[in-house]
Amino acid sequence: GGTKAVKLEESDPFDDTRSASAALARAEKAAKRAAANSGNSKDCDYHPEKVWSWEEAEAERIRLEITERPAHWPSNAELVPGPPLSWLPEGWRQCRQGTKLKYVSPDGTLYKEKDDVKKAVGANMPKDIGKARWEAYQWPEWLPKDWYKSTKHQSGYWKPIYVTPCRTRFFWKPAEALKCIAEGNVGVTGGILKLRPS
Repeated sequence: GGTKAVKLEESDPFDDTRSASAALARAEKAAKRAAANSGNSKDCDYHPEKVWSWEEAEAERIRLEITERPAHWPSNAELVPGPPLSWLPEGWRQCRQGTKLKYVSPDGTLYKEKDDVKKAVGANMPKDIGKARWEAYQWPEWLPKDWYKSTKHQSGYWKPIYVTPCRTRFFWKPAEALKCIAEGNVGVTGGILKLRPS
């Protein structure tokens, strides 16, 4: 009988520790899952960025590509044709004074350097997504007009993506989208894109 009691004394602490460790491990996994799914998990699955049709992209390009110097600009500021630089805040434009590139605010104030623009707008300065959004409405000649474009986060950067006409698949690279078109697999291959119902 004594031997049995010793076995219980030796085995119980081991079993309790093992049970406690297993419970702790389960709790940690549950906490990680809860953190990953915080908020509405269904909402987290939706693609958050605008998906541009060719018509929308063309309208945005025309809106941004001014061809005449605005009347309220400084008289010695020469218009640089084309869309604004991707890092410039909304409403800002680049211009030239002689051979030097300068920047004009929406109210017509002239700034010499990029750092001056940053100081002027503060927290409203676009992040890296500015370039990707700018690229999203630049429509390449090879992309059919019934496709779409958008932006998506990859490896720490925002990048343009090519979206199929059904808006359920996408490609990172032009070569992948062209291969899909050539092989007749549009809407079958590519990454899955989930858009919020309109």
